[in-house]
Amino acid sequence: MGQPEIDEAYDPLRRVADAAASNRQLAERSEQARRELPHRLGIAHGPTRGETLDIFTADVPDAPVFFFIRGGYPQPAIQLDDGIVQRSSPVRHVRRCATPVVLAWGGAAQDAFAQQSHGFHAGWQAAGNRSAPAPEDGADHLQAVQGFEQPDSALCQALRGSV
Repeated sequence: MGQPEIDEAYDPLRRVADAAASNRQLAERSEQARRELPHRLGIAHGPTRGETLDIFTADVPDAPVFFFIRGGYPQPAIQLDDGIVQRSSPVRHVRRCATPVVLAWGGAAQDAFAQQSHGFHAGWQAAGNRSAPAPEDGADHLQAVQGFEQPDSALCQALRGSV
């Protein structure tokens, strides 16, 4: 794959209708969560400043733990090539794990996001792990997480089914 094809496949902003509105909505909801929920911000889990966790605790003792991991988009910092894309793929790092995984992506995003999610789902299950795909129909890459706000969304249904 050449650079134009890689950009088309993996640049999420190429199919985002209104990135500014999506980012604004995410910032507003994040600020609301920090105001309303007990939390600890910036807990280090690695050697760099970017390797931190924001932890929001449940009000219920012994509640399941929910990790929201949003993939990063490194292209503005480095130029991707097919080798980097292949080596960076999470499907190459699958191991046996008792933790179920819910894989979410926007149904209106590039096919590469769905292909990677399906590939990881297959690899995760082949290793004996539990996973569930949760595409958000009609959502672009940035809107896909908005399914967390709708209890009847595919994302929330898959999350409930994983615990």
